Amino acid sequence: MIIILKNFENGLLALQEIPQLEQKLMPHFFKSNQKMFLKVPVKPDCMPEEPDHADKKALPDENTWVYKEYQRLQSKVYECIEPLEQYLETFKVYRDEYKLDPDQVVAELADEENAPEPADLQKLVIEHRETAEKLRNEIKDSKVVSMFDVNCRGIRDIIADKHT
Repeated sequence: MIIILKNFENGLLALQEIPQLEQKLMPHFFKSNQKMFLKVPVKPDCMPEEPDHADKKALPDENTWVYKEYQRLQSKVYECIEPLEQYLETFKVYRDEYKLDPDQVVAELADEENAPEPADLQKLVIEHRETAEKLRNEIKDSKVVSMFDVNCRGIRDIIADKHT
């Protein structure tokens, strides 16, 4: 999100670095060798104030439109990202699976003093395999959220592999 807004600002800054073409094409009209650049819009830090309508010589800030467009872009970016934040909430259901430490589970089962019976161990293995298969079926490869195509395969495989 911030990258999109930075690209907007960087685009405006890049426009300021474009030299005037006239100075290159007709150097004999320009007495100084000082480089001149195009006059381009600049994004103000805050919304420019409206000029006093009583003063006939007061003109509106010519960069007001840039500020308004930046604000509009920012609101649209946030609008597109909001569904992503909501989608992340759906993965909170899998928080326990994500925190599962397979090495710790195996270490607990390998404890000779509290060794489980073979039937209990077999049941536990079957449960973990079923959970892994359920997770692989439950979490899709990808999901379209707003303007984003979210790849869920990686997180799905991490969670399922912990049970495997």
